[in-house]
Amino acid sequence: MKRVITFILTNLLVATLYATDSEKEIVVLHFNHGDSISLRWIPANEKLIEKSLTHGYIVQRREKGESKWNSISPELKPLSNKEMEIIESYNEDIYPLREVLYKEGRKEYEKEKYSNTKYLKSGFESVQGEQSFEDAMLYAMAVFGADISLQVAKAGALIFVDKNIEKNTTYEYRVVFSDQTNIANANVGITTVNTSQKTQLPVIEDFTAQFEEHYVDFQWTMEKLKGYYSAFRIERSTDSIHFTPLKKRPFIHSYTKEELKNIALYKDSLPNQDDTFYYRITGYSPFGFYGPYSKVWAGQAKLNFKQISIEIDTIIFKKNHTEIQWSVDKKFQKRIKGLQVMRTRDFQEFKPLNTTLLPTSSKKFSDKTNINSSNYYGIVAYGYNEGEVSNVNYVYAHYNDSIPPIAPNGLKAIIDSSGIVTITWTPNRENDIFAYRLYSSNSGKEEDYFTVKGTYLKDTLYNDTVTLNTITKNKYYKVTAIDRSYNESNWSEAVKITKPDTIAPVGAVFKLIQQEKEGDKIVVKWDNTPSEDAIEMELYRQIDDTGKVVLIKKYDLTKRLPNEYNDPYSFSGEFVQYFMVVRDDAGNKTTTHSNRLTTLGERPGCIKNLQSRVINEEKRKCIEFKWEHNSSNITRYVIYKKVEEEHMLPIASLQGNKTYFEDKEVVVGLKYNYIIRPITSERVCPTEYSEEIIMGGYIK
Repeated sequence: MKRVITFILTNLLVATLYATDSEKEIVVLHFNHGDSISLRWIPANEKLIEKSLTHGYIVQRREKGESKWNSISPELKPLSNKEMEIIESYNEDIYPLREVLYKEGRKEYEKEKYSNTKYLKSGFESVQGEQSFEDAMLYAMAVFGADISLQVAKAGALIFVDKNIEKNTTYEYRVVFSDQTNIANANVGITTVNTSQKTQLPVIEDFTAQFEEHYVDFQWTMEKLKGYYSAFRIERSTDSIHFTPLKKRPFIHSYTKEELKNIALYKDSLPNQDDTFYYRITGYSPFGFYGPYSKVWAGQAKLNFKQISIEIDTIIFKKNHTEIQWSVDKKFQKRIKGLQVMRTRDFQEFKPLNTTLLPTSSKKFSDKTNINSSNYYGIVAYGYNEGEVSNVNYVYAHYNDSIPPIAPNGLKAIIDSSGIVTITWTPNRENDIFAYRLYSSNSGKEEDYFTVKGTYLKDTLYNDTVTLNTITKNKYYKVTAIDRSYNESNWSEAVKITKPDTIAPVGAVFKLIQQEKEGDKIVVKWDNTPSEDAIEMELYRQIDDTGKVVLIKKYDLTKRLPNEYNDPYSFSGEFVQYFMVVRDDAGNKTTTHSNRLTTLGERPGCIKNLQSRVINEEKRKCIEFKWEHNSSNITRYVIYKKVEEEHMLPIASLQGNKTYFEDKEVVVGLKYNYIIRPITSERVCPTEYSEEIIMGGYIK
């Protein structure tokens, strides 16, 4: 019983897929008929369903944009226990709902002892104890019953039709318990309906049927069907006109692996292997009607052609052809439409030798297209239905040829900047050339050559890809020819390529940045790059975090290797950092950075008294800044901002006469840092940094 209940429970989960917000007490769906709107809902658990007996449901509506909810239905309560008992006599789908509501007349299940604690992976939270598991199962089955039976939904007061609607109006609907009608923010779901847009149930367009020997597999995707269908019905016909459902009640999509969440699968056993069967599918809406039918799939049971094997008896090499002889088991002759003779030399390319199928009475075939060469031959049997193909047992016919071809010539190789090598050579002139094999080496030594590709090459052109960022600069290629008896020639002459240089040089390493006393020059020292192909270095300076990076010195490394620079710039309290760019003769470059140094002296000022204030009001949320300036040459201010641990980015540019800024792009609870950088025409002004500001009630 445990296995059966777990299976049912797992399948029932799909019936509640439309209840996507598990935190809402009631979730509601709608269907716009054009002249009316149907509403369906479901409480989140069995306790809330029970509540509907004392506090029935009220449907409320408002036009979009309004704040007040208006009740449009009377109090809706489930039918009585006696009324449900009557319905149960002919519709057993109502039983779980009746049991959840009234806890009477519970059917006797086969008793099974469980351990004190058991956990069932069924989509619900872990269920402890037999009673809680049964309650959860009954709730799921009650939801399922309402989803596949409109009568059950009506009996549980889980459906309502709003017939008093206006055209071209957008409504919002919700369903609450009768004690919640005056609660504006009741914890229930809301659905929005535009009355000008009728609900259209979709066609299941990707419904497919795969016919096998004893059954047919169906498949379709669920992604575009969610919210429209709670169950499905597949119908079968033997004449393509009169269809019969495979099951009395519609069935739901279920899955045991997450990757099958959006892929629905179903299997039907075929009644026989002779008739043609037709199938179609439709979806069942939780509002009590079916959607449009899919396309019809037709097919027959497959014959098991895998058990058919045409055995080749003998292969004879004659003067002008090769003769293949075989025999067909008589018990398969009526099932075979025709035969095809196949040939292959390497199991990579399979060539059919007859364009028209041979009758099953045929016992031999002459291959006149390939004389005096070794091949594999096989016979394929085809049935009358699509996909009916037999297995092939290939037999090797060996022609005694031991003379290898001559070595290929004309080998060429060209490499581009991305490492793609185009290799070509002149085709061999022998008539029995089957393929070529390409070899490569990093050293050019004979013992270091390996095949570039494990299979044979049929063409005399091949594109190879080599790794450029390696210490080896060269690569070598050779090629051989192979005949149809798999005799391999000697190697061709080698061809050499030189890889383009894409490896950046090793960067310079800063080891000292120092200013002895105020007013002194800054001394910058470094260790030079050890890369032999480095030809140039560029030294850059940056003042302050947001200051412009300036090239201050270029060095020609082919003439000398400097390792020190005395910067004559007049510093006083600013931040300064240096950058070194090293380039090689191929144009590759590497950039390294020094530490940041705070220079000695009083830092010049352009702005002062930077003040910030957090404003967190109902209609105004921002961080505002005010400051003063002591320079008449400020042309503009650039405002930078950092959110939490992200990068500092520019967010605004102000005219030089502005000393006020508001940042309105803020979120309560986040941390911010700001930089205000003045720009002048005559010198670099130091930037001003704010302290960390938390957007909230905080005022600095």
